[in-house]
Amino acid sequence: MMKTRKFSWAKFKNSKLFALGVAICAFLLITPMLHLPAFSATPSAKIQFVSPNWVVENAKNPNLRILDVRNLPLDYIDGHLPRAVNIADTAFRGPREGLPVQYWDNQRLGQIFANSGVTNNSRVLVYSDGRDVLGATMVAYLLERSGVRDIAVLDGGYKGYEAASQTITKEFPQYKVARFTVKDNPTVRVSLNEVKKLIGNKGVTFIDS
Repeated sequence: MMKTRKFSWAKFKNSKLFALGVAICAFLLITPMLHLPAFSATPSAKIQFVSPNWVVENAKNPNLRILDVRNLPLDYIDGHLPRAVNIADTAFRGPREGLPVQYWDNQRLGQIFANSGVTNNSRVLVYSDGRDVLGATMVAYLLERSGVRDIAVLDGGYKGYEAASQTITKEFPQYKVARFTVKDNPTVRVSLNEVKKLIGNKGVTFIDS
């Protein structure tokens, strides 16, 4: 008659076979995680074009900051959206190393946003008008690049808002200087050297805006 041995879980846990099994399982679980991109845990920014009605519906949100990025200060003084801070889009760039209209370094960009009352957790609405409409999207890009996650651009700009018979004011808002730390997001841009490498590659399209 064949004798059978009773299985001992305690002895099995102390065996080399059990240790090897644990090591293999850990390897299979951890290895795929090592290949994930570093930015995968960082939520991407939410950027949307919004209507004048959206502005009215969100006007009382204490976390909302509104940036009027029109380049002519007299336009702002003549009338602007309630609670809007004027900061011309040209203030975000200047000459560097002989090249014109280069974005300022991160520290200076952070100071501009802080002086406008923007924090890292603010919801930010940007608007411009007319020929400066590109400036609104440029500032939205700088906000995204700096780590702000909730960004809106006013569709139609100031004139579209005014044409919708929404409230216009000449009062200057009162904001304290905020704390803003630039959390640089390199995934939303490419360097000049990277552009050079992409020239002529299949599947790559360049858009001159």
